[in-house]
Amino acid sequence: MPSPLRRIFLGPDNKLRMIWRAVLFYGVGTFILFPLLGWPLEFVAKALHLTDGLSAGILALGEFEGLLVALICTGAFALYERRRIDSYGLPAARVFSSQTFEGALAGILMAGAVALGMFALGGMQVNGLAIHGRELVLSALAWFGANIVIALAEESWFRGYFQFSLWRSIGFWPASIASRSSSPPNITSSSQARTCGM
Repeated sequence: MPSPLRRIFLGPDNKLRMIWRAVLFYGVGTFILFPLLGWPLEFVAKALHLTDGLSAGILALGEFEGLLVALICTGAFALYERRRIDSYGLPAARVFSSQTFEGALAGILMAGAVALGMFALGGMQVNGLAIHGRELVLSALAWFGANIVIALAEESWFRGYFQFSLWRSIGFWPASIASRSSSPPNITSSSQARTCGM
C-alpha cells in the first residue's frame, strides 16, 4: 500500500499528479526561467537599441521571453507525458484554421470596441498621423509582428500546458480563473507594462 505522502504527489499511474505539474510549470517558469532569461534579453534589447517605453520592438522582446519560458516548460512536460508540444492548446496543424481567423476577428472587434468607447468618452483623441509613407508601413508591420508574438506568448502561458494541467486536476472553470489570474513576471513587473499603464 502506498504511503499517504506518496499518494499526495503521485497518481494511480505512478506519475506526478496534474496539480503538481501545474505548480512546477508555474514555479519553474516564474522563479527560475524568467530571471535566467532576463539578463540575456536585456543585453539583446541594448544591442538593438530598444529603450523602455511603448514600442513594438520592446513589447515583442518582452513577450518573446514569456513565449520562450512557456515553450521550455511545456516541452519538458511534453517529454514527460510522451506527447507533442503542440497538443496543449495550439496544434500546429490548425494554425491557419477558421478558428484562428475567428479568434483574430474577435480580437480586432474587441479592441475596436474599446477604442470607440474611449473615443466616445473623451479618453482618446486622434489628431492625424505622426508618420507617413514607408515609415507608416514599417511601423504597422512591426506592430502586427509584435501582436503575433503577444498572442502566441499569452496562449502558450495562460491557455497552454498550465491551464491543461489545472483543468485535469481541478476542472475547467476553476482552471481558467486560476491560469488567467497568474500573470507571469514579464507582464506584471516589466517597465514596459508600467509605461503602458498596465
